[in-house]
Amino acid sequence: ADSASLRLEILEDGEVIRTFSQKAPENFKSWPGGPSKPEVLPARKGHNRFVWDFRRETLPAVNGVFVYGSYAGSMVGPGTYTARMTLDNTIVEQPFQVLPHPGITATAAAYAGQEETLKQIEGAIRDMHQAVEALRKVKNQVEAHAGLLKGKPEAEPLLEQGKALLKRIDAWENQLIQPRQKTFQDV
Repeated sequence: ADSASLRLEILEDGEVIRTFSQKAPENFKSWPGGPSKPEVLPARKGHNRFVWDFRRETLPAVNGVFVYGSYAGSMVGPGTYTARMTLDNTIVEQPFQVLPHPGITATAAAYAGQEETLKQIEGAIRDMHQAVEALRKVKNQVEAHAGLLKGKPEAEPLLEQGKALLKRIDAWENQLIQPRQKTFQDV
């Protein structure tokens, strides 16, 4: 069980929307208001049980940023899905149905519209968070080069441009997210 590679994938129309593994991510870290610890598949000898929460993949976090809410992906709507279990080179697939909530009277079109809207919102959040992380890497590079060039008179114009770029990155990031927020009361 320790050396085997076990993976459960949930597919919608042939596309993987959620993946689980029996190994916890090595580089995972959290903070107050950060992402929850990822669920891990049980892989012990005998009977194992795992319950999917009907959610898509978790949204990427922005390192150190407090989010008042959750990074959990959106819930899927009624429809046909496939569970794909992979153990090393053995793959087993099983289609299954997610049924509409019996207490909600909504049409298939309404569910589809809601799902499309949720996917668009998730895509926008994912793009924003990835853009912030990418620009944070650029910021780190500019700061590292500024440290190397500090004290060299011939590099002064370049250092000034670097400072201006860092201010622009900070202003841009502050418009997208609130990096100074540490609790729900900071708002």
